[in-house]
Amino acid sequence: MKRPLQQCVALLKDGTRCGKFAKAGETLCAVHQPGYVPKGAAVPKPKVLTHQQRLEMFAQSSDERIAMQAISLLEKRRGTQESSPREESAALVAALTDDERDQLAAIIGQLKAFKEQIYLRRPDLRPAGYRLPDDDPVVMVPTSTPTQVEPAPKPQPVVEKPRGPQASEPYSLPRDLYDQVGLETLPSGEVTHPLGDEYAQNVVNGTISFDEARAQHQSSLHELNRFDASPTKPRRIP
Repeated sequence: MKRPLQQCVALLKDGTRCGKFAKAGETLCAVHQPGYVPKGAAVPKPKVLTHQQRLEMFAQSSDERIAMQAISLLEKRRGTQESSPREESAALVAALTDDERDQLAAIIGQLKAFKEQIYLRRPDLRPAGYRLPDDDPVVMVPTSTPTQVEPAPKPQPVVEKPRGPQASEPYSLPRDLYDQVGLETLPSGEVTHPLGDEYAQNVVNGTISFDEARAQHQSSLHELNRFDASPTKPRRIP
């Protein structure tokens, strides 16, 4: 004689009893057993690759032209990463002439004067504990009892002489569209692309249209995805 089936005693979220049946001698079905882990095919999330990783993948491409261009860009990136921004700034300051140092000091003085004018107009913006260096003129901050304060000298605006008729600015691709066409800006400020620097400049200045560059970039990504999914690896370029 068969033992009658035991209905699961677990309650669902709506308060009703579970309609599944438990094994013989148990009161909970397999779904409501402690430590239950659902089984099924999990959809993997797409990998997010950086520009460096994409270049490394392109360097292993079966197309020798794409592989050599990617290797060239990787070597250029390694060369630009050898010097830090701090070292570049120190070298730039060391290269200033005496006249350029005087001009820089005048610009810094104008900036301080601008800040003091703003602090006079908006005392609430003055940082706590802020004070001028000893060699700067003392500027009184107005309090609840107004006093006669000598206004700070206004900096003379720098007026550039006209240099002939104004030419229209050349076209330049907005930086927020760089990712859609595969462009990247190096730490040195140079714009690069896996297909070469000349190709990157043509995309930036509009010689190659945005639609054409985006289609080329999507085609390259499609080839990269095919390479990633291929069970055989392409031969490496020495």
